[in-house]
Amino acid sequence: NQEGRANAMVLTLNEGSFAAQRHAASKIQTSAIGPDRQISGILLTRTLEMVILGHLDILTGLLMLIGVISLMVGAMGLASTISVSVVERFREIAVLKAVGGRGSTIAGLFATEAIVIALIGWAISVALTPLLSHPVVSALGSAVIGYKFEYRTSPMGVALALGVALAVALLAAILPIRAAMGLTIRNGLRAE
Repeated sequence: NQEGRANAMVLTLNEGSFAAQRHAASKIQTSAIGPDRQISGILLTRTLEMVILGHLDILTGLLMLIGVISLMVGAMGLASTISVSVVERFREIAVLKAVGGRGSTIAGLFATEAIVIALIGWAISVALTPLLSHPVVSALGSAVIGYKFEYRTSPMGVALALGVALAVALLAAILPIRAAMGLTIRNGLRAE
């Protein structure tokens, strides 16, 4: 903050590696010794990058943990929904079996129901994610490094989310499907 003196200097090196930056910083530091030149500090961009990436790794880990917990809660909700559907349709299942319906057909009905629920949930999440994530990404960037991060969607992430949604739906439907297939005609027709 002294008039006529620079308070910041930015240097761009041909080679941007951490070793090259450290070497250049030490050369500048040793060559700047004198009464008319004083350097209070040198900040390397690679050091900043490592600090920022370290913070982002922690945040990514926390977000992944939240995502896994949400996925488990969603899977349990889907499993309970399909279980209730099976119990409420005991008579329908018994009638299907009585008229010659195979177990694989009945299993296919409930698996299809689980897949449709997963597809609806996936489509809603794909539609809402940019709307909810964009402000969060901007605020996170401002809080961590002082400027907004650029929000980008990942087509690979969207495809991976679809695969995970379908896999979780089918896994959540396994126990209810087994209950439906193990139901006898007599017990199914007696159900209230």
